[in-house]
Amino acid sequence: AEASSADAKQAAVQRGEWLLESAAKLDGGKPQESAVTSMVRVCCACGAQERAMKLVAEAQAKGVKPRLRTLSAVLLQAAEAGDRITCDRVWAQLPSLGLEPQDSEFAIMLRTFRDDPDRQYAILRQLHEDLPMPSDPPLIEEIGRVFGVEGTAVLRSTEPPHAAGREENGRRWRLGWTTLDEEGRCALSGHRLQAMDASPEEEVALERMVLRLAGDSGRSKPFRRFRRWLEERPPFDIVVDGANVGFNSQNREGGLFQYSQIDAVVQKLRETGSRVLLVLHPKWLREDADRSVIKRRKRKLDQISVQEPLGSSAEEDEAEEI
Repeated sequence: AEASSADAKQAAVQRGEWLLESAAKLDGGKPQESAVTSMVRVCCACGAQERAMKLVAEAQAKGVKPRLRTLSAVLLQAAEAGDRITCDRVWAQLPSLGLEPQDSEFAIMLRTFRDDPDRQYAILRQLHEDLPMPSDPPLIEEIGRVFGVEGTAVLRSTEPPHAAGREENGRRWRLGWTTLDEEGRCALSGHRLQAMDASPEEEVALERMVLRLAGDSGRSKPFRRFRRWLEERPPFDIVVDGANVGFNSQNREGGLFQYSQIDAVVQKLRETGSRVLLVLHPKWLREDADRSVIKRRKRKLDQISVQEPLGSSAEEDEAEEI
């Protein structure tokens, strides 16, 4: 029976490869990414991880960039087979392909290296950098297991919402859900969060991104005028995206753009003594503005319009509007 099953799996892989090759010929020799992904999944289901990896490499050589879902299938199958070498190979390939692991991939890696705390800590450090706010329940549970706690999600509804974990180097881990006070102090650890300022290099990169979003190549008079307007004023502490605040929690039947929400946010920030820059499209300042929530197809790079007039800059209140 086992031999028959192995033969059937081998036949499935061979048949799949024939179909993939035939489809590629119809497209000038370049396979479709979706077809490659399907074939990779067939290989993984049949236990042919090495063939799956070769398929990915062959597709790359033909100009097909694999997606995360393609390599995720290999990663999952390798993890279930206990093949840590293949897991590490796939994981190491992701950055070079411009692919960023998500919740499910991090969960797979943490599960694969459960008996290797140092490797898990390295994965968690990467998680902290790449995905600082994980939300997928399986990943949350795997994070808890790293520190010797089962049922992490359930802790949210307990009092206190934390539990003692495993012991390490004479001390015991404590894991759970926490809150931060107005000073940024963690209720669980007692530590205070530190502000993370952007480096000069990051500020330069951010400015380039903003210029690209604005569609500016240095020739737009309105945008140059906007930049001069900013340079003539003292630095702002906080920038408020008026449209996002105005539409917050309004994605429902009868939802409307709420000026009161914007005003409440600005007033609260003013109370802290901060200089507030409120950015709001001129259309929301018209008396006949349509405040209804209308779902439109998003346009690329629509965040800043260089065609709209900037309006008056005479207002010198604590909150300035553009």
